[in-house]
Amino acid sequence: MLVKTETNGGDHSNKLLWIGSAFFLAAVVALLLFVFIAIRSRGFVVGTVSYVVGQFAGRSGLNTDLVEGLVIILTIPFFVAIADYAKNGIVWIHGLGPSLRLYRSKSGIVIVVYVGVFFLARAAVSVHNYSSEWCAETPEGIRASDQPGLDPIYGIPRTRCSFDQIVALRRREKVIVVPHKLRIVDPRLFEFFDSVTGKPLVWYSKLPDGQYEFFDGPGKSPETSESLVPIDGRMRNEFVRIFEEQERKERENPQTRPAQSPIQPENQAAQFVLNPAPVEASAGAAPSFSLERTLEGHGGSVYSAPFSPDGRYVGSASRDHTAMIWDVSSGRVVRTLAGHSDMIFFSAFSPNGRYLATASRDHTAKVWDLASGLEVLTLEGHSNWVHSVAFGPDGRYIATGSDDNSIKIWDSTSGVGVFTLSGHSRSVMSVAFSPDGKYLASGSLDSSIKIWEVSTGRAVRTMTGHSSGVVCVIFSPDGKYVASASADRTARVWEVDTGRLMRSLRTDSQVNSVSFSPDGRYLAGGCFDGTVRLWDLATARELSALKGHIHRVFGVAFSPDGRLLSSAGEDESIRLWRRQ
Repeated sequence: MLVKTETNGGDHSNKLLWIGSAFFLAAVVALLLFVFIAIRSRGFVVGTVSYVVGQFAGRSGLNTDLVEGLVIILTIPFFVAIADYAKNGIVWIHGLGPSLRLYRSKSGIVIVVYVGVFFLARAAVSVHNYSSEWCAETPEGIRASDQPGLDPIYGIPRTRCSFDQIVALRRREKVIVVPHKLRIVDPRLFEFFDSVTGKPLVWYSKLPDGQYEFFDGPGKSPETSESLVPIDGRMRNEFVRIFEEQERKERENPQTRPAQSPIQPENQAAQFVLNPAPVEASAGAAPSFSLERTLEGHGGSVYSAPFSPDGRYVGSASRDHTAMIWDVSSGRVVRTLAGHSDMIFFSAFSPNGRYLATASRDHTAKVWDLASGLEVLTLEGHSNWVHSVAFGPDGRYIATGSDDNSIKIWDSTSGVGVFTLSGHSRSVMSVAFSPDGKYLASGSLDSSIKIWEVSTGRAVRTMTGHSSGVVCVIFSPDGKYVASASADRTARVWEVDTGRLMRSLRTDSQVNSVSFSPDGRYLAGGCFDGTVRLWDLATARELSALKGHIHRVFGVAFSPDGRLLSSAGEDESIRLWRRQ
C-alpha cells in the first residue's frame, strides 16, 4: 500500500512538473516574442503607445507631452521588476524544476501583467485605431474598407487588416511606390524622351473609353491593372495626331452653352483624350482657396462637417461617437453631442439651424437641440448601420439611408416613420432632398442613383453608369442636377428630369463626397488621397487640388455664401478653406 501511494504521489508530482513546465515555456516564448517585436519593428511598440497616448490626450484634453510622461512613469515598475527578477542572472532557466518561479515571484507577476497589457493594447489598436478593418494590398498601396469583399478598383480580395497594415495606414509608412500620373496639355510641346539618352520619360495606358492616361514611370494602370507601355516615336506621333484632330473639330464645331446653366451634356466626340491640365482661371474668375483654419478636438476620424444655414457654425460627425458644433469665427467647440454608442457617419443641420441630425453605426439616427445640447429624437427602425441623414427643406421630414438597403422617411416632430423606400440591392450610403422638397436622391453600393418622389415614396428615376459603389449624392442649388461621388474615381453630374449624364469628372483617386457651390458653377470633391478637388462644371476641368489633410478626406461642404469650404478627414481634423 505504501509503495502504491508513493508511486501515485510521484505521478502526481510529474504531472505538476509538466504543467508548470508548459506555463514556464509559454512565458519564455511571450517574453522572447515581446523582445523580438521591439527589435524587429519600432512600429509595433511606437504604434501602440502613440495611439494610446493620442487617444487619451484627445479625450481628456491633457497635453500630449504630459500624457507621455505619465506613460513613462507608469512603466517604471515593469523595468524595476525585470531588474529585480534578473539580479541573480538567468540561471533560473537551467532545468525545468523552478518553472513556476515566474508566477511565484512578485516581480515575475509584474512582468507577466505588463506583457499581457501590451498585447491587449496591441489587439485594441488593431481593431479600433482605424475606421476600416479590411485591407487589400493594391498597386497604389494599402486600400482599406469597413466591409469584406473585393476592392472595387482592383478586384483584390480584402482580408482583416494586420497590425502592420494599420500602423502603416495611420502613419503612411508602408505605401507602395507607384508611378505618378502626368497631365499633358499639348503633346507637341511635351518632352517625351530624355534629350541625352533618348530613353522614354513617359509610360501610357489606353482606357476602355478610348482615353489615354500617362505616367512618369513603369508599373500597372490603376484603372485597368494592365502594365504601362513605354512611349515610342510612333505613339508620340499618334498622340500629336489625335490632339490636332481634336483641335480641328473644336474649331469647326464650337460648343454653345445656354445662359441659364453652366452644365451641358457630355459630347463623347469632343472629349480631350490626353488628360487636360487644371486651368488657373475661367471666364468669370475661377475661385482659389487657401487654408484658413484647422479644427482639432475629435478623437477619431471625422466623416462629415456641414455648415449651419447661417454659416456661423460647423457640425461635425466622428468615429469617436460624438458630434461637435464649432464656431467658425473662433474655431472653438461650443457644443459636444454625446449619446450614440458607436461611430457617427453623417451630420445635417435643420433648415432653421436649431437642430442637428446624426446617423450612426449603432443603427439609429438622432436629432439634437443645439441650444441645450440635448437629444430630442432617436429614430429607430433600421436593422443595420445608418450611413446618412438629411432634413427636408421645410424641416417636416427627415430621411435616413442604411446598410439594410432601405431608406426611411420620418416625421421630424414625432419621430414616427412615414415611408420605407426599397429598391436598392446594397447599402444606401447617401440621401439628399431636392431644394423644393419634391424629390429625394439616394446613392448606393449597388452603383446606382435613384430619384424618389417624396409624396408617394415611388422611385421615378434610376441613373446607372458608375462602375463601383456610389457613396455620396447631392442636389444642385437649382434642383436640376444631382452630383454623385464613387469609388470608381469619378464624380458625375446627372440631369434630374431625364436621368441623362451631364458630366463625368475623372480623378486619380476615389471620390468620397461632393458639394455644389451656392451658385452651382463649381463642384468640390473630397478624395481618398487626402486632397479636396475643385471642378469648373462649365468646362468639366479640374481647377485645383487642395492639400492639407494627412489621410483620406471623407466630407466636403461649401458655406452658404460660398466663401468657405470645409473638409473632414481621417486625420481627425476639419479644415476650413477660404476663397481668395
